[in-house]
Amino acid sequence: MQTSYALQTQGNEFTKVSKLCATVEAFRSTCYQSLGSDAAGQNNYDVAETRATCMLGKSYDARSNCVIGAAKTFVSNYQDYARAKALCQSVDADIRAACLKAVNDYKKVTKLNFEPRLG
Repeated sequence: MQTSYALQTQGNEFTKVSKLCATVEAFRSTCYQSLGSDAAGQNNYDVAETRATCMLGKSYDARSNCVIGAAKTFVSNYQDYARAKALCQSVDADIRAACLKAVNDYKKVTKLNFEPRLG
């Protein structure tokens, strides 16, 4: 939620907030992933628009974690693994592998947490 507030204070400019994330050493990846969640929501969960927003990041770390955060948001908000994987597939190979791994790992966790347990 910190990045949502930062976006409000920075005129909704993702590049400015991405630069702010770069200054938070201990939580940099988390900050970028939160920004990815914001990118997904603000782009109405559209894969192409979310990808374009995440690609505004100036570093590999910024771009990859933004995409991972957005893909996790597709999963957590909609259980939409297909859209999350489509986002991962839309990026360069260096980010794609990390994104697909994150989605698959997240799918395992959310499956345990969201599916009803019988008996």
